[in-house]
Amino acid sequence: SFVGIVLRSVNNTVLKNIIGYTRDYGIQQTGGTKNFIYENKIFCSGISGIFETPTSVTKPALSGSIVGTTATLTVDSMDATGTKVIYFYKNTSCDKKQGETFVRIDSLVANGVSSFTYTGAGFALGDVVTVRYVSSNGSSVFSDSLLLKAPVWGQALDFDGANDGLSSSNSVDLSNKSFTIEFWAKRASTTTDDFVASSGTVALNQAFFVGFSPTEGAKMAFIGPNAVVYNGAAASEIDKWHHWAFRYNSASKHQSILLDGAEVAVFTTDSDLLGFGSLTIGRIGWDATTYFHGQLDEVRVWSRFLCEAEIQNNMNCDNLANKAGLEIQYSFNQGVASGNNLGLTTALDSSGTGNNGTLFGFDLNGPTSNWVVGSPIKSDSVCTPVSIPAGSTWTWTGLVSTDWFSPCNWDMLSVPIATSSVEIPKVTNQPKIVGAKARCKQLKIYTTTGAMLELDKTSGGSLDITP
Repeated sequence: SFVGIVLRSVNNTVLKNIIGYTRDYGIQQTGGTKNFIYENKIFCSGISGIFETPTSVTKPALSGSIVGTTATLTVDSMDATGTKVIYFYKNTSCDKKQGETFVRIDSLVANGVSSFTYTGAGFALGDVVTVRYVSSNGSSVFSDSLLLKAPVWGQALDFDGANDGLSSSNSVDLSNKSFTIEFWAKRASTTTDDFVASSGTVALNQAFFVGFSPTEGAKMAFIGPNAVVYNGAAASEIDKWHHWAFRYNSASKHQSILLDGAEVAVFTTDSDLLGFGSLTIGRIGWDATTYFHGQLDEVRVWSRFLCEAEIQNNMNCDNLANKAGLEIQYSFNQGVASGNNLGLTTALDSSGTGNNGTLFGFDLNGPTSNWVVGSPIKSDSVCTPVSIPAGSTWTWTGLVSTDWFSPCNWDMLSVPIATSSVEIPKVTNQPKIVGAKARCKQLKIYTTTGAMLELDKTSGGSLDITP
């Protein structure tokens, strides 16, 4: 049977340091006003607790994690009546003593998500703790047992569409050269411009931007008339992840868009990109009025043209085997997913160039405008390098340019190394070695058909053939 205390017709009574030792212990209000103030309530598990006149209040969702001695508790609001109070304490048995660590937390967000941290002795990984929480009008109490686990780290970054963005710490020079911008995106709306990345200054061909337009779909543009667009169904989908790659080939002057690894649009420009600057993610760098709304992951910037096979090989992983030409890689594998990440305002660059990004506008607490989970890319997943059988011969294709050092120009989709046998047939784009040393062990040029190899020594280009 229920054993406890019955309080009736009491207003603003303060009950302090109440400790229950029997399984069926509790406090029940049967009448009068409900303005009770409970402080330092500690009860055993089971049905113990404060039982008041019941009202219709939804039980909130709850999660907890711990790193070292810092415990993090995330709780949904119970109703819209205002401030909530929760108690968070380690509960081992019914001989619990009041001196055991517990935390009182006030001011939960109504109809939202609140996250709190506590650092100090008393909590450890694997502890089962008790959480009790009461609505602001004192009308309902719920109790949960919670296992403190290792946190789930962030896998993507959520942008609220209002003021969230980030800027690279250093400039990224993509002028007068081929380049590729790729990322995973899950859009949350399609009614406004969703600009994902931009760089440069506002003048003809001095800047670029990539993203989505409500009328044109996916788009990459240089300032001026040069723009490639794709307005297929995927360009206006919401709540669904897609991989997008925006490429520019300086040799052919082609802008192109790839959706989930397949080319879907091509446009021929009349100019290279001529300007550069720091990279802005989440909006156009020179326009603070329109922001991306949704989630992004694996934002990469390359100072070379990636062929389709490279993109397909690397789009579903984040630990790249070949980083040649990689200028920026923001994997967003940071923070406690949807937790309290206040102060974590640096997006780490994994490219090796050290071009970290600085976040601005993010709330960094809760399931939006924060580091989150849900990306299709598993954190620290290894990209398998292209397999090349022993004794293989690299054959020049010149598919995208004359650049010897572009993997897309070789049938093996990789640049020859010191142990490679190389053959150069006659093709439209004959190879040119510029600015670095090329290597191979054997070289065959089909000169009778007009094939040739150009070596630009003034730029530092050289060729080392070592049998």
